[in-house]
Amino acid sequence: MPLIHYKDLSGSPAAFNADSFIRARQSYGESEPDGAITIRTDKSKFHASSKLAEICEQFDTAISLMSLTAPTGLVVWIAKDRLIDVTEALPTLHHPNAKSVLTLLVKDGPTIIQQVQETVEEVVARFDGA
Repeated sequence: MPLIHYKDLSGSPAAFNADSFIRARQSYGESEPDGAITIRTDKSKFHASSKLAEICEQFDTAISLMSLTAPTGLVVWIAKDRLIDVTEALPTLHHPNAKSVLTLLVKDGPTIIQQVQETVEEVVARFDGA
């Protein structure tokens, strides 16, 4: 698999293996750096100063991605081959803006979930390329 190139928070060049990619999104909240991108791979979660589009366009031939909307309204890019299942969000358990919850595969680790604003049907349609 190819390496995906990005700039770390200091602006220095860095790269990760495309095969390890799970998701990427704009950073948010008090515990994440302003204006950064948060990338989740099999082995780590890290931040980049690169633009989200610059990172995701490198996957064009390596891995199939789909973009969805996090409950915060920010775009999240997910590797399609990491989607295990998608279920309806529960109002008493999940974010009020979430309509569905994705379970994502982490190789050699516990699964992670991603809540999104799209319905189960919309996620399936994006997964199928509609």
